[in-house]
Amino acid sequence: MISASAGFAAKGLIPFVTGFAVFLLRGFEQARLSIGYTKRNVKIVASHPGLDVGPDGGSAQCLEDLACFRSLPNFVVISPADSIEMKAALKAIIDYEGPVYMRTGRSQSFPIYNKDIDFKIGKGRILKRGNKICIISIGATVYRAIEARDLIKSEF
Repeated sequence: MISASAGFAAKGLIPFVTGFAVFLLRGFEQARLSIGYTKRNVKIVASHPGLDVGPDGGSAQCLEDLACFRSLPNFVVISPADSIEMKAALKAIIDYEGPVYMRTGRSQSFPIYNKDIDFKIGKGRILKRGNKICIISIGATVYRAIEARDLIKSEF
């Protein structure tokens, strides 16, 4: 799947490869050699990242995909926090010329952003300013980070 997508990209198509993150790691070497080094315009979209596997169980958990794909040359790694950001990210990665690894959650996402989100590849967002603590989060854990902020707000 990974090597074939590189071939499609070499012919000018924009292939999308999808699957569970843990299974897409099987193609890591091919992604490195056939997509990353050659800067092929392939989009890899992985579900079930991290601990977000719902009823699919521990064998579907993939914590290392983020580190692995981030280490590849020329890859952009994106992890949207909700469905609104994912739609905006999808538009951005279609327009982006080069390899992308995008993580999508398995569980229901909770709304964080409004429909007017200005998504830019490589740009983070500050959701709430403060001066005592800093919480950094990506993907499905952003909602949980917001909940944690609300829980500990009274402590600071």
